[in-house]
Amino acid sequence: MRFVLLFVLLVCMAAASMNGEYQIANPLPGRFPPSFNVEHFDIRTPFINTSYGQVFWKLMGELPLPDDIIQRYDGKVMVLKGYEVDIMRRDASGNEYSVPAYEQYNHHYVAWMYGKSSKLLFNASGFPSDGHKQFYRIISNNSNSEFPQSQFLSEGNGNEHRKSYKYLSQDVGQLIESPTTFAPNPMIINTRNPDPTQKRGGPVPKSSRAPPNADYSGLLECPCTDRIVKDFDGYATLNTGACASPVPNASACFHAAKQLGLHASSNQTVDSPLLPAGCSVASGLRGLNVTFNTATSSTSSCGGGTAHQAHGSAKSLVDLSVSMDNRTGVVNITMTGNATVWFGVGFDAQAMVDEPYTIVVDGHGNVTERRLANHAPGTKIATSVTVLSHTVKDGKRTVVLTRAMKGISPLHMTFSIDSGTIPFINAYGTGAEYAYHQDAASAKLPLVETAGNTCVCQGQGGRINGVHFPETCVGELVAMKNPTCNLTTYQGGMSCCHHGYMLLDKDQNPTPNPDHFYLKWRFYHEAFDVTRHQNAFRVYWMTETFHSEYDVPQAPTGTPPEQAIHSLQSEFTLRQALRRFINHSSVPHPTENNDPQCVNISKVEEAGGIKLVYAAGHCHAPACISLELYRLSTGELICRNTPVYGTSDDAMDEKGYAVAIPPCVWSDKDPSLANAPLLTLDEPLLQIKKVNSTYAHLGVMAMFQCRGIYADGSI
Repeated sequence: MRFVLLFVLLVCMAAASMNGEYQIANPLPGRFPPSFNVEHFDIRTPFINTSYGQVFWKLMGELPLPDDIIQRYDGKVMVLKGYEVDIMRRDASGNEYSVPAYEQYNHHYVAWMYGKSSKLLFNASGFPSDGHKQFYRIISNNSNSEFPQSQFLSEGNGNEHRKSYKYLSQDVGQLIESPTTFAPNPMIINTRNPDPTQKRGGPVPKSSRAPPNADYSGLLECPCTDRIVKDFDGYATLNTGACASPVPNASACFHAAKQLGLHASSNQTVDSPLLPAGCSVASGLRGLNVTFNTATSSTSSCGGGTAHQAHGSAKSLVDLSVSMDNRTGVVNITMTGNATVWFGVGFDAQAMVDEPYTIVVDGHGNVTERRLANHAPGTKIATSVTVLSHTVKDGKRTVVLTRAMKGISPLHMTFSIDSGTIPFINAYGTGAEYAYHQDAASAKLPLVETAGNTCVCQGQGGRINGVHFPETCVGELVAMKNPTCNLTTYQGGMSCCHHGYMLLDKDQNPTPNPDHFYLKWRFYHEAFDVTRHQNAFRVYWMTETFHSEYDVPQAPTGTPPEQAIHSLQSEFTLRQALRRFINHSSVPHPTENNDPQCVNISKVEEAGGIKLVYAAGHCHAPACISLELYRLSTGELICRNTPVYGTSDDAMDEKGYAVAIPPCVWSDKDPSLANAPLLTLDEPLLQIKKVNSTYAHLGVMAMFQCRGIYADGSI
């Protein structure tokens, strides 16, 4: 997938930076950060054409680097020192000029630059919380090289992208061996007023949270319009009591059973006090009978009594079947997966952060039990299962296990029929021995009673316009019951903002004349020098943890603006931050050399930690106040980013918009910068994001995108 560039690619000696002067968050008195004083080349993307209110969010192709850059660094290593980005148009004379943020809003971008041994692959599973319809990963065929084959670019990547400093000190850079290709993936919302005056403003949907006459467009927060269709396929079975959220009607009931994988031999609607109200399923002679009971006053409970049996199955990366018997206290578990590699199931969990009880079957058929850790392999625990059978057929390995329903220790899950539905995570590896997974997924197993009616209830989860809605909130977002966490209460953000979506209501017609614009990237580079260059690898953590966004509730009416502050925080370790991407990598043994989002954790341990050389916060206009990173054990403030807001209608100085978020930049060798802080793998860290809450805000982000180097000076 290669595209011919629309414009000429230029290579020249650096003069002034493309976007003017920059600030950093931690300057030394009387000192200035490193200047853009090396060679650069420019890449202009193909034109983007969108109408007012429309979202552009997709990969723009694999764009070749200039021929002389490819030739110069063929078989050699380029050091990417920094880069700049701008959104541009051309006037009638062909002159390019910057587009103001109130006309084209850069929600965020990600991009890859990679070498001749790498390729960009579509990855259907993606990350659980990225909000993208499409996911991409880099695969390298040169795993023996000591140098990175690709780099991931995402620093200062929101509306702040043009005036946020993205340049590294003299001793570090992003290394790429034999670079050939650049692949940008921007998310840009067209907010150019369709009114002929083309002044700020324009229609917004009823769901917009922006106040009247706001300086910023309410579209930039991606409100869910009446064009959005929510499909609640997050159903669950229940074997005791009554549904907290019943399925509303018969058609929804039959759909819910199908979504749960409960294939009915019959569907029926009744009015009976003998059955639970609403939707239920029961085992019959010919299979499962699904019933919708219109008798809303029925007092019959879900389930079939105290001495009962239940069974269920689910297909995912690993096929799973479970049967339980309360009379004997025994649970039987059947797992089927690829016979040549390890596979496993973590019970009562939807993510590794839940640290579940897990059963692993290796590529030889050996079965072990573990307690997973948060994005780590966890600990092997005592054996409680007995293998009843073990077969291999047509490349698939099936093991049938039995154990007591009650766990033999607090680390072993206690199974219960009353739970109704068992959420689980499952994965498989690249080899026979238990190690990093090749792919992972979450799923749910519905339990149906052998006797009696199992209720089918409306739970969390589902799809927006056919795209899976990620219910990945943990920690503080769950505790505060943030609306972003489940489909029922979701009001806006990236899940309502996919490529091509229109952020206007059905009765608001978009302008028929699309805007034409493009992105211009400038890359600063120099040749690798083994005596002074270290690779600056990616270090990344979201204050919203794994969900990528959250909502800010409006402060009580009358709250003074200086007191209307909403705070979100997250505790984590460097090991957790580095593990997140390793666990989702597409390569068997991911490091920064073969996956641009990964780091060799063993090497970090040997080096005694990392030195942080760059930390850039990312948050959206208009509410961002600050992002802070602390060393929790001492209370030391490592970095504090505060946005710069515009004061005019000029591009890069737009009033009401965060036009820059100056990053923290460090170096132990550059006297113009503060010394780099040392971070070790397991010391506790704390991120705090503060937002003004005079008005409510949707789809807010709160993340630090950082660069680090090995503390011992190794490349």
